Amino acid sequence: MVYGQNTALGELLHRLVVNRKEGSRSTQSVSVQKLIKDFNFAIVCPPDKSKEYVLKLLVNYSKTIINYVELDNIKTLRDI
Repeated sequence: MVYGQNTALGELLHRLVVNRKEGSRSTQSVSVQKLIKDFNFAIVCPPDKSKEYVLKLLVNYSKTIINYVELDNIKTLRDI
């Protein structure tokens, strides 16, 4: 549902891996919210789902996501 590329994301993940605590696992994660808000990733609606359904899923994931995601921000496959 979230799609994009951003070199700053790669730099962030690299920095997190390099600066991790000694002995910790190198698995890194970035929230969907951060991908959308900070890295300008697009929200893409799967072909068999409605934009309303996708927005509902995102709001269920994070209530604050509604502050910067609107129905018009959700793209279809034709839009990309």
